Amino acid sequence: MADAAFTLDKKDYLTFNQRICARRFLPWFGLGLLVIVASDLLSYGSVVLSTFVALAVMTCLSALWLLILVPRSTGKMFDDQRSMREPRELTLEPDGIFFTQPSGTFRLPWVDIFKWDESDALLVVYVNRAMLVPITKADVGSEVIDRLKALLNATGLQKGKRRKI
Repeated sequence: MADAAFTLDKKDYLTFNQRICARRFLPWFGLGLLVIVASDLLSYGSVVLSTFVALAVMTCLSALWLLILVPRSTGKMFDDQRSMREPRELTLEPDGIFFTQPSGTFRLPWVDIFKWDESDALLVVYVNRAMLVPITKADVGSEVIDRLKALLNATGLQKGKRRKI
């Protein structure tokens, strides 16, 4: 018997993907800014006007990528994959999570979960670095979400931390 049923919302999926991209991109963006400013300081002894122009262009291109291109790309992926839009049932078992939906079933043993994370709307279980299973919190309810988090933590897997394989 399923513990909960849920359907993934496109907006929640897009928002979470933006968050993933921002988290991965921002450290590199900061490093790029640091390199540009440091090279100016080393070359000229101060930051020159062209550096401010370069920083403005970098910021605008980054915003374009994060606010327009990422949602567009992930929205197309969501639309292309029918199974992402199907209603799903979630069952928490002693040895893992079991998902059932019209297109098939999927069992994910606790020991095979690579990582987990959450936003306000989703709890996301990672099968590997690229494949994730988003679970809509509002649909499954706080009791199931709390139980799922407890089971994930019981395996030694902390939120946002990767499993050492």
